[in-house]
Amino acid sequence: MLDAPTEVILIILGYLGKNPDSTDDADLAAAEKVLQGIRPFIVKVTSTTQINDLAGGDICAAVIWSGDAAQAQARADEVGSKIKIQYVVPKEGAAVWFDSLSIPNDAPHPELAEKLINYLLQPDVIARGCGSVSPRGTDTRTNGAHGFHTGLAGRQPSFACHQLC
Repeated sequence: MLDAPTEVILIILGYLGKNPDSTDDADLAAAEKVLQGIRPFIVKVTSTTQINDLAGGDICAAVIWSGDAAQAQARADEVGSKIKIQYVVPKEGAAVWFDSLSIPNDAPHPELAEKLINYLLQPDVIARGCGSVSPRGTDTRTNGAHGFHTGLAGRQPSFACHQLC
């Protein structure tokens, strides 16, 4: 189980058909009841060992971030393992996140920040970062970086929606 309580509660509230941002006591109590029901099946709560645990076959299922699932598959492939990791998004949905670059209105040197952002967004530069973290979760096709991918490219876990392991 992912050691990220806010995200785990969001997932459970979505599973229950509740507002994932709910702070209603009844909704949180319902989420707690679900957690208590699955507790006997949770081997560990961590956000640091799941990559190696999946890649090594020590666990067979995990609540995990997509980039970590991609890294787990890459590690399994690196050692010649036959393990195939399938990343599943439940039909109830999942949280979406993204990184962004922005300049605060009161930045003392916005022109320097803009130069940095323009450098980072060059296709060959951004591809190096995207390819080493999560090529599957980063769409670089629109800025020309797709052809620059190295590292994990082509070794991502399969991604599926509305399926169960």
